[in-house]
Amino acid sequence: MTYTSFVNALSAIRVAGVKRQYTAPPSQLSSADLPAMHPQLPEHTQEVINLVSSPGMFAVVCELAIVIKANQQGTAAANFAECLTMLDALNNALIDNTSALNIDRWSMRQTAVEYGDTYWTIVARVEASE
Repeated sequence: MTYTSFVNALSAIRVAGVKRQYTAPPSQLSSADLPAMHPQLPEHTQEVINLVSSPGMFAVVCELAIVIKANQQGTAAANFAECLTMLDALNNALIDNTSALNIDRWSMRQTAVEYGDTYWTIVARVEASE
C-alpha cells in the first residue's frame, strides 16, 4: 500500500447519492454536481519495531469529504436530513469496502467547509493499515 494507492482507491468507492467524485479537493463547486466527494488530508504513520528489523505496520489515514449543499440553499432541517442520509450511505460504502482497502476504522462528522461559499459537508476520517 502507498499513499497514492490508498487515496485513489478510497476516492473511487461508490457512495449512493454522490453525483460527482473528485480525486483531489476541487477549487470550486457547482450546485449541479452536489453531493460531490473528494479526498483530503492524507496522513501516514510508520513505526520502527527495532533498528535491526524491518519497519512495522504501514498505516495511512485519509479524510473523505462529501459536500452536500451550500448553507444558503434549503432549510437547516432539510440539509440536516440530507446529511443524515449521506452519513448512512457513506457508512454502507465503507463497510462494503473494508476488506478491499484494509480499513481498520473510521469516524464521520457533519461540518461546514468553505469552497468560496460555505457548504454542509460530511467528513469521514478513514484509517487503514497493512
